[in-house]
Amino acid sequence: MDNGRRDVRELRHHEDMPEVVDVLLRREGVATFGQLRAIVSGHAIRAALAGGSIRRIAKRVYALPTAPDPIAAARAQGGLVSHLSAAVLHGLDVLESPATAVGTSA
Repeated sequence: MDNGRRDVRELRHHEDMPEVVDVLLRREGVATFGQLRAIVSGHAIRAALAGGSIRRIAKRVYALPTAPDPIAAARAQGGLVSHLSAAVLHGLDVLESPATAVGTSA
């Protein structure tokens, strides 16, 4: 294998990962494969996954390793974080901490 080609591929691999991470950062740390693929290449998604920059939290759903668990849990089920759980995520004071619950839109 030509060493020059290998170096270019490694460079591209490292350049692709921040792009995927940037997309996820703009989406609260979680996105579906389709949402990512509309902006970045499939190779970039696979490279970021293999490199540990992102994680698969459900079939065709990806998140940053640092994505808040309630958001990741909700998105993995096709839902969202709302009401009391959302208030806690946004740093609002609440009387009781919520149990983890996932709401889905029907």
